[in-house]
Amino acid sequence: MLPGAAEVARLRAFSGSPWQLPDPELFMLLLTEVPSYTQRLELLVLQEEFFPRLSALRGSIQTLTDAATELLECEELHTILHLILSTGNHLNSGGYAGSAVGFRIASLLKLPDTKANEPGMDLLHFVAMEAARMQRSLLDFPSKLPHVGPASRIEEAEVEGELRRLAGRLAGARSLGAAGLGPRLPPFLRAAEEELRGTRAAMDRLHRTAAAALDFYCEEAAPGGLQELCAVLHGFAGRFLGAVQENRAREQAQRRRQQLELQRQKRRSVASCSARDAEPGGPRLLPALPPPFASPPALQRRHTAPELPALPEPRGGPEPRPPEPPTPAPTPFFGLAGLFQRKGPSAPGPSRAPPSEGSALLGFLRRLAAGGARGAPTS
Repeated sequence: MLPGAAEVARLRAFSGSPWQLPDPELFMLLLTEVPSYTQRLELLVLQEEFFPRLSALRGSIQTLTDAATELLECEELHTILHLILSTGNHLNSGGYAGSAVGFRIASLLKLPDTKANEPGMDLLHFVAMEAARMQRSLLDFPSKLPHVGPASRIEEAEVEGELRRLAGRLAGARSLGAAGLGPRLPPFLRAAEEELRGTRAAMDRLHRTAAAALDFYCEEAAPGGLQELCAVLHGFAGRFLGAVQENRAREQAQRRRQQLELQRQKRRSVASCSARDAEPGGPRLLPALPPPFASPPALQRRHTAPELPALPEPRGGPEPRPPEPPTPAPTPFFGLAGLFQRKGPSAPGPSRAPPSEGSALLGFLRRLAAGGARGAPTS
């Protein structure tokens, strides 16, 4: 900080040895002895601050210009605004505002105030759903406006005022350079004037672009109009993205509910089929296998016949088996002997006395019967 006039007067009125003063007072005393020290210090400060400040101003001007250009060229945003206008005209059909040709940009922030019948849904959610149905790329319009958010925090009037102050300080340094206060001042002045002209040209481009953007969105071309426009659209873009995310979450929840309902219907249909199968006369399903060593009551057979008396146990061990009947002898092919045998007992074997017959025919038949009897086993 430079010493004031009263401090300079006291320092110059000191009559003692200057080396007896403390270091701060000695520095001030030596500084006051430099001719035009105030102007020289101001020139040094200007050389250190001019280009950094001018560069910051040019960055702010470029941000505002880019934001205005993005608002003019973002077709997705224009489509969303047209969709909002159409929705508003549909809601207000039949009234005085049912055929509007436009709306104020500030009313975009009031879209969530119009609630829907479904809980948690408003007009902004509906616009986001319609935009997704029309074209999915419309939902990404905030990514096409990267400079709108930073531009909403820059005041154009402050940029212009800072640029005027730098230009005034540069004009004062030019007058000091003409007085020969610094040999290195002329090169600095030439470079500073060239940068200042470029910054003023960028400021003129900003004015033209901002006026075009404000006219496109039917806003008044007032000081700070571009900043307000960027602030409203930046806030609307953030709320729109929130509505898109909420719609996606609602769709996912609805799909989960539909899946649960479908599973519930499947279980219900399976239960109804099982009930029909269990009815009399209907097809029966095999029962499930019971666990090991278990006999469920449903599978036990119920005996309705009276119980039989127990058999008496044999005494003295098991009874002997009855003899098997003899196997009958096979019948010969010609059983003539059986046909012509007399009734009554007869001696077994072939030594049985044949009956006396006088007839030759009977003798022949006897011989035949005797031959057949010898070939057959005795019974």
